[in-house]
Amino acid sequence: MLHVVSKQEAVHCVCAFAENRPPRTDTVALSGACGRVLAADVIAQEDVPAFDRSTMDGFAVCAADTFGASAAGPSQL
Repeated sequence: MLHVVSKQEAVHCVCAFAENRPPRTDTVALSGACGRVLAADVIAQEDVPAFDRSTMDGFAVCAADTFGASAAGPSQL
């Protein structure tokens, strides 16, 4: 017979199941890694560039937020 559970009970069951299983890892080629999650952090062995370069660091913004901005009339982000 079909036994229907609530969404909350289903989420609880799935989470309990996942907590009791060790994570599975696979080694795949970079070309096959799309959609996967890293099993460990990737940390660069050296800084590139090896010196602080804040004049070249930046932030991504939406182009529409900067429309009409200039040195005389900057946009506030």
